[in-house]
Amino acid sequence: MKKIIILLVAISCILSMPNAMAQKSKFSLKKFFNTAAINLKPTPWIVGLGGNVIDDDGKPFQGLFDAKKSWNIQPYPTRATIEKTLMYGWSAEFAFNYNRIKTGKIINGDQRTVSGNYFCFDLSGKFNFNEFFKEKTWFDVYLIHGYGYTYRDAVNYKSVMTANVGFGADAWVYDDMLGINIQTQAKFGLNSPFIKTGANYLQHSLSIIYRFNTVGKKTGGGARYKFFKKRKSIGQKT
Repeated sequence: MKKIIILLVAISCILSMPNAMAQKSKFSLKKFFNTAAINLKPTPWIVGLGGNVIDDDGKPFQGLFDAKKSWNIQPYPTRATIEKTLMYGWSAEFAFNYNRIKTGKIINGDQRTVSGNYFCFDLSGKFNFNEFFKEKTWFDVYLIHGYGYTYRDAVNYKSVMTANVGFGADAWVYDDMLGINIQTQAKFGLNSPFIKTGANYLQHSLSIIYRFNTVGKKTGGGARYKFFKKRKSIGQKT
């Protein structure tokens, strides 16, 4: 009888373990998302407006600065972005770009005889290398990677999905709120053959950016923002 009781207790403990683990997992996930929500509230939104350059001459490693023959650029704003700072140096960015493919420019090795429209939508993740130093400085260098959709008129590969990778920098020139962004991305069309497809191209951009909701006290050097700097007011009465 004693052995039967011990066996029943052991079976009961084994059967209760998955339920306890599930409750613990549910609690951990809930705690994680609650903590993430609290941490994301004070992180800033960044908006940008500027211009972009399309380099689609079909020679990715030659004539990178041959603006006369290869660059398509407009004299008015053609780029708009919105960005949200996330966790541990990461941020998410949505970007819209518009441009014109001009006659006389080289596209995939051929000189264009007609002009056309270009636009793209991109959703990207950005990693700020200042996270390694745990400080936010006036100059931020980052790596960017994401996916997008590109439409190009008057050329082959008119409508393509792209995988994008590149790098850029933000220079905060006024009170950690107003800055200049410069960025370069290589965009790979998700067509076959993946690396050698004519859907690939380069895009460069230059923008004015504005950061909302800067956290920190203003000092002689301006308002400093630190990743996930906790406010004393959270969870406490002032």
